[in-house]
Amino acid sequence: MTDAPNVEHALDAARRGLRVYPLAANTDEPAFPEADTAATTDESQIREWWALWPDANIGIATDNLLAIRIDPRCTDEVFRDTLGTLFQQHGGRTGSLVLVGELVGSYVMFELPAGALMQGHSNFLSEHMSILSSVDDVLIGPGSTINGLAPYRFHNERSLSPAPPWLMQMCGVELPAESKSMNVVALKKLAPVARTLTPIKTKLDWALEAAGRGFNVFPITPNAKMPPLFADWQNKATQDPKQIDAWWDEWPDANIGGATNDFVVVDIDPRKGGDQTLEFLRLVEDFPETATTKTQGGGQHLLYVAPDGKPVKGGNDKLGQGIDVKAAGMYVLMPGSTIDGRSYTRANDRPLAFAPPWMVEHCRNAKPKPSAAGKRIVEEDDIAIELATNFMRKFAPTAEEGNRDNTAHSVAAGLYDYGVTYPTALELMLEWNDLKCSPPLDLEDIERVTGSGISSRENAIGCKHPLAPGFYAVEIAERVSAAAGIPTAVTGDAGAWENEPNAIFVDHLKPADLPTGVLPELVEQFARDRARRLGVDAGAPAAALVTALGSLVPAGNRLQMRQLDTEWTVKPILWTAIIGPPGSNKSATINAAMGPVQKLQSAWRKSFAADEHKRKLEETRRATVEKAAKGKQESTDKVFEGEAEPAKPRFRQKIYNDATTEALAVALCENPEGLLYHADELAGWLAGMDAYRAKGGKDRAFWLQAKEGGDFTVNRKLSERICVENCAISVLGGIQPDKIKSLKLGMSDDGLLQRFMPIIIHRSGNGADIAPDTVTGERLANAANAIADAANGALFRFSPEADAELHAVEAFKAKEIARPDASPTLRQWLDKMPNEFGRLSLVFHFIEHYGSSGGARDALPAAFISRDTAARARRYLTEFVYSHALTFYLKDLGASTMDEHALWIAGFVLARRLPAISSRDIYRAYPALKSPEKRSLIVATMRVLEMHDWVKPAHIDRHGAEDRWTVNPAVHDGRFEEIAATERRRRDGVQEGIKQGAAA
Repeated sequence: MTDAPNVEHALDAARRGLRVYPLAANTDEPAFPEADTAATTDESQIREWWALWPDANIGIATDNLLAIRIDPRCTDEVFRDTLGTLFQQHGGRTGSLVLVGELVGSYVMFELPAGALMQGHSNFLSEHMSILSSVDDVLIGPGSTINGLAPYRFHNERSLSPAPPWLMQMCGVELPAESKSMNVVALKKLAPVARTLTPIKTKLDWALEAAGRGFNVFPITPNAKMPPLFADWQNKATQDPKQIDAWWDEWPDANIGGATNDFVVVDIDPRKGGDQTLEFLRLVEDFPETATTKTQGGGQHLLYVAPDGKPVKGGNDKLGQGIDVKAAGMYVLMPGSTIDGRSYTRANDRPLAFAPPWMVEHCRNAKPKPSAAGKRIVEEDDIAIELATNFMRKFAPTAEEGNRDNTAHSVAAGLYDYGVTYPTALELMLEWNDLKCSPPLDLEDIERVTGSGISSRENAIGCKHPLAPGFYAVEIAERVSAAAGIPTAVTGDAGAWENEPNAIFVDHLKPADLPTGVLPELVEQFARDRARRLGVDAGAPAAALVTALGSLVPAGNRLQMRQLDTEWTVKPILWTAIIGPPGSNKSATINAAMGPVQKLQSAWRKSFAADEHKRKLEETRRATVEKAAKGKQESTDKVFEGEAEPAKPRFRQKIYNDATTEALAVALCENPEGLLYHADELAGWLAGMDAYRAKGGKDRAFWLQAKEGGDFTVNRKLSERICVENCAISVLGGIQPDKIKSLKLGMSDDGLLQRFMPIIIHRSGNGADIAPDTVTGERLANAANAIADAANGALFRFSPEADAELHAVEAFKAKEIARPDASPTLRQWLDKMPNEFGRLSLVFHFIEHYGSSGGARDALPAAFISRDTAARARRYLTEFVYSHALTFYLKDLGASTMDEHALWIAGFVLARRLPAISSRDIYRAYPALKSPEKRSLIVATMRVLEMHDWVKPAHIDRHGAEDRWTVNPAVHDGRFEEIAATERRRRDGVQEGIKQGAAA
């Protein structure tokens, strides 16, 4: 079957009992998401798949296989002495199916019983044999090709046969409950079968090793991170070898938990950006070399000893995004633990180092548990619901695979701090689950977590409610403020404050003007010329033109982001939103940038019309000749011999204004270079997303894919499906700030909005009456034509020198994600910054090549992007675009009424340099809260400032409500001095009002 179509190879594998699914051509990646879970032996389904993807490779599901891999380095002698000897002892190979690859090894395969699990093992019997995991390994079938090579072929004509019990027992197969009578045991029970057999380390061996390194260990549920196999593990964890041996004799497959009471374990999760955060932290902090564990999920644990045996406090994201700290009262999985066949392993043999002082300082000692823990001290009211809702939507952390359960527990506990009841908490948790948990937890899990937020909490229910008794409050002495003549409180030492105050002021944020030299020279000349004539800042026309020209770069071209990693690539697809109120000249600015693309498209339409006219004339001529030839001896075939039938000309198009998925999919099939969606007002596009799909739609999925440039299939009921190989659409449009603010409330949190570069347009006047720069306009038109006609499908890379610019962008991203005032939406935008840098670099590369006076129209740009080009893209993104994103996400999306009250009070504190503030001070000075019925709103507003670490409650009145707060001394250390000066100028009249009120 060597030359047979791939579908025949897939059918052959299925007839042998293997469950198959399609892989993308020439790769080992699934042809569609979750393809491996749909693996089947059904021939009709297989034929349908390969009808869609004739060149698809063949994937073989491993969830029902016991597959032993024989490395090509395994000699015949080793094979005979190990696996060969075992098969002979048990009556031969019992009809095993063998898959052979001359270059990549062979597989001896058997079928597992339904529901059985097989964990992967390396160094099985010898260092050149291993066992595949039945959970997540990839096996490529015959007929497939990788880089032109055919990896495997079947060695025999056998079908898949059941795995013999003796082999399952050796390999440690975990059978379902109904099959336990087979007495299949863990691999550690196996005695050596030959002199070359390599001993395999058992879970017990690993547990004893961890205890020898100073950890108190205990057993964890097999194949999981939690729960421990018995209660009170904190006190029962031990280093006693006898007890450890007894535990793992009872639970031989248990994972190994290591209590971290005397340790500081830095848990780095790359899936949450931990690698980037660590890279940034290493630039500014000391990380002593120490014992390190590689986790099953691709992360790592840095193991440190707590100095002087004093425990420190751990927590999620303790050292920044994606870096948790496990310390007192916590545990980590130790090397030797496994989850779904993936192991925790030792990354080095270093001894444990002491935690550095800066880390210990950051992880301060935990507070004692309050005496009112778990008790309800207030009833639910409207304020409780408002505060809890505000906490969930603005401050509750996001969760991803691997930390969802712990994060959900933390969020549920935070909701009860405001005094809500279980039904309200459950409703808010369901909203959090939809918006901030990826993938969402099951309903049963949310109900369980919400219930545990009551039963296993450290604080009182309602401890952060404005009317809660102040059991955290500390009485402090009073003195008189000379500045304001009002009673204030003496503040304590600045060191008593655990956290820095958040930078909550956004009024001072202003988007940056376009710096000189961050754009290709042609774009900058156009932008500054058009800005002068339109009366706007140059940044908006520049950003619009970069997007318009970028859409002309054929979208099959890709940029490989790293030097060696061939899988991280981006395409030249840019989304830009020009944000401004009515009258800001958004439309004129965008239309100016669209000019070169519109001229190009107009020329394409004229060319199409001419070619279509010629085709129709030719068809008319042929029809006339055929009619005249009827009845004559010569055939029409001879009449038209040597002439090709007139082909229908291609309708080439770039700009599209119809946002319907099907219309765009059809256009993309005709235009594989990609499209540009142009909307004068993006609000309609965003609001209409999935508007006509009653049961949830595919519009958002389509547009999310269109930003990446992958393939997409549109299924239609009444006609055949549309398969788009290169779903690539750039987007350029305008939007008003108030409209996007209202739209955001109803949008799902899938990152669609964060894929835009938001550029805030600023009107600088009515525009100058000067002649346009026609030379630049002509150069721009020529460059646009050349870019659009460039080759499609080339692969570009950064030069080794330009690679440093990518690292600079990643460090910038890590630093800004750690901003205390960064909202979840801003962090999402920042998380996409490296990809956006790559897209801009590729677009700049094309513009600079075809826009230069000496650029050859027919020559493709150089394969390597220079450091100068990459530096311009990095500066444009970090110095210009980011300032607009920062202003947009922290300022222009707006704040709630309570947030506005909090900002006024914070400004009052800065302007008067107050070390403390009371409700009476606020009542006197702030008209918006100057009424008796606003008293509870004052306290609720101060809760907002508490969450930002600006104040702490310092006094409780006779009604049990907070009425005075001490101010974090750090707010007066100079970091907010510019804002304080502005606030003092704005509030000159307020001070006189306070003095008059005090004298009255």
